Amino acid sequence: MSCVIYVDRHRRAVEIMGIPQPKVSALLRGQFRGICEAKMLEAIARLGPEVKIVIGPSRRRSSPGHV
Repeated sequence: MSCVIYVDRHRRAVEIMGIPQPKVSALLRGQFRGICEAKMLEAIARLGPEVKIVIGPSRRRSSPGHV
């Protein structure tokens, strides 16, 4: 049941925000690459006045990065 609600809310967010579903998914996972600040703020503003933005320390990766 909760999965169906999540999918429905996700689809609704895509419709309201006016950005493609893969970008909405990336934003929900905290990945902001590929979307400019102006477009992101415009999309967030379309969600309405009850938007909660939480900023915290970055998550540690389970393995160190490499080049």
